[in-house]
Amino acid sequence: AADSAAAGANALVTQLRPAAAGTAGWISVTLPRQAVQSGGFEFTLPAATAQTLLGQGTPARAALADGSPLPDWLAFDPAAMRFSAAAMPADGLPLKVVVRAGGVSTWVEIDAGSIAN
Repeated sequence: AADSAAAGANALVTQLRPAAAGTAGWISVTLPRQAVQSGGFEFTLPAATAQTLLGQGTPARAALADGSPLPDWLAFDPAAMRFSAAAMPADGLPLKVVVRAGGVSTWVEIDAGSIAN
Protein backbone atom coordinates (compact mmCIF):
# COMPACT_ATOMS: atom_id res chain seq x y z
CA ALA A 1 0.00 0.00 0.00
CA ALA A 2 2.86 2.37 0.71
CA ASP A 3 4.15 1.94 -2.85
CA SER A 4 0.74 2.84 -4.26
CA ALA A 5 0.48 5.97 -2.13
CA ALA A 6 4.02 7.07 -2.96
CA ALA A 7 3.49 6.40 -6.65
CA GLY A 8 0.17 8.25 -6.58
CA ALA A 9 1.80 11.28 -5.04
CA ASN A 10 4.15 11.44 -8.01
CA ALA A 11 1.62 10.90 -10.79
CA LEU A 12 1.42 13.90 -13.08
CA VAL A 13 -2.28 14.86 -13.30
CA THR A 14 -2.91 17.65 -15.83
CA GLN A 15 -6.29 19.20 -16.56
CA LEU A 16 -6.17 20.00 -20.26
CA ARG A 17 -9.77 21.22 -20.50
CA PRO A 18 -12.25 21.86 -17.67
CA ALA A 19 -15.60 20.10 -17.71
CA ALA A 20 -18.76 22.14 -18.19
CA ALA A 21 -22.30 21.50 -19.37
CA GLY A 22 -22.04 20.61 -23.05
CA THR A 23 -18.22 20.43 -23.01
CA ALA A 24 -16.39 17.32 -21.89
CA GLY A 25 -13.38 17.84 -19.69
CA TRP A 26 -10.05 16.25 -20.49
CA ILE A 27 -7.41 15.12 -18.01
CA SER A 28 -4.06 13.53 -18.74
CA VAL A 29 -2.44 11.30 -16.10
CA THR A 30 1.17 10.24 -16.53
CA LEU A 31 2.35 7.57 -14.13
CA PRO A 32 5.94 7.21 -12.96
CA ARG A 33 7.87 4.08 -13.92
CA GLN A 34 7.78 2.92 -10.29
CA ALA A 35 3.97 2.77 -10.36
CA VAL A 36 3.93 0.92 -13.65
CA GLN A 37 6.53 -1.59 -12.48
CA SER A 38 4.79 -2.20 -9.14
CA GLY A 39 1.35 -2.45 -10.76
CA GLY A 40 -0.17 -0.07 -8.21
CA PHE A 41 -1.05 3.61 -8.27
CA GLU A 42 -3.62 6.14 -7.14
CA PHE A 43 -4.51 9.68 -8.10
CA THR A 44 -7.26 12.18 -7.41
CA LEU A 45 -8.97 14.26 -10.07
CA PRO A 46 -8.11 17.99 -9.97
CA ALA A 47 -10.16 20.02 -7.48
CA ALA A 48 -12.01 22.05 -10.12
CA THR A 49 -13.06 18.91 -11.98
CA ALA A 50 -14.09 17.18 -8.77
CA GLN A 51 -16.22 20.18 -7.72
CA THR A 52 -17.96 20.31 -11.10
CA LEU A 53 -18.75 16.58 -11.06
CA LEU A 54 -19.79 16.53 -7.39
CA GLY A 55 -22.04 19.55 -7.97
CA GLN A 56 -24.27 17.71 -10.48
CA GLY A 57 -26.54 16.23 -7.82
CA THR A 58 -26.04 12.66 -9.02
CA PRO A 59 -23.21 10.27 -8.10
CA ALA A 60 -20.28 10.25 -10.49
CA ARG A 61 -19.63 7.01 -12.34
CA ALA A 62 -16.50 5.89 -14.15
CA ALA A 63 -16.33 3.53 -17.12
CA LEU A 64 -13.97 2.73 -19.94
CA ALA A 65 -14.20 4.97 -23.01
CA ASP A 66 -16.37 2.40 -24.80
CA GLY A 67 -18.84 2.37 -21.90
CA SER A 68 -17.77 -0.99 -20.48
CA PRO A 69 -17.01 -1.36 -16.75
CA LEU A 70 -13.58 -0.55 -15.35
CA PRO A 71 -11.19 -3.50 -15.25
CA ASP A 72 -11.13 -5.43 -11.95
CA TRP A 73 -7.72 -3.98 -11.02
CA LEU A 74 -8.91 -0.33 -11.26
CA ALA A 75 -11.27 1.23 -8.70
CA PHE A 76 -12.97 4.63 -8.62
CA ASP A 77 -14.13 6.27 -5.38
CA PRO A 78 -16.82 8.79 -6.43
CA ALA A 79 -16.92 10.56 -3.05
CA ALA A 80 -13.17 11.27 -3.08
CA MET A 81 -12.89 11.49 -6.89
CA ARG A 82 -9.95 9.11 -6.65
CA PHE A 83 -8.77 6.26 -8.86
CA SER A 84 -6.65 3.47 -7.40
CA ALA A 85 -5.10 0.40 -8.94
CA ALA A 86 -3.60 -2.77 -7.59
CA ALA A 87 -2.08 -5.60 -9.59
CA MET A 88 -2.31 -3.73 -12.88
CA PRO A 89 -1.31 -6.10 -15.70
CA ALA A 90 1.73 -5.32 -17.82
CA ASP A 91 -0.54 -4.45 -20.77
CA GLY A 92 -2.93 -2.33 -18.67
CA LEU A 93 -1.84 1.00 -20.16
CA PRO A 94 -2.67 3.20 -21.91
CA LEU A 95 -6.21 3.44 -20.63
CA LYS A 96 -8.98 5.91 -21.48
CA VAL A 97 -11.74 6.36 -18.90
CA VAL A 98 -14.76 8.64 -18.76
CA VAL A 99 -16.24 9.98 -15.50
CA ARG A 100 -19.86 11.15 -15.75
CA ALA A 101 -22.22 12.90 -13.36
CA GLY A 102 -25.49 14.39 -14.52
CA GLY A 103 -24.86 16.00 -17.91
CA VAL A 104 -21.15 16.52 -17.33
CA SER A 105 -18.37 14.20 -18.42
CA THR A 106 -14.58 14.22 -18.15
CA TRP A 107 -12.21 12.03 -20.14
CA VAL A 108 -9.21 10.71 -18.26
CA GLU A 109 -6.26 9.35 -20.22
CA ILE A 110 -3.86 7.27 -18.10
CA ASP A 111 -0.46 6.32 -19.46
CA ALA A 112 3.06 5.47 -18.41
CA GLY A 113 5.69 8.14 -18.65
CA SER A 114 9.40 8.50 -18.29
CA ILE A 115 9.16 10.04 -14.84
CA ALA A 116 11.70 8.24 -12.66
CA ASN A 117 9.85 8.59 -9.33
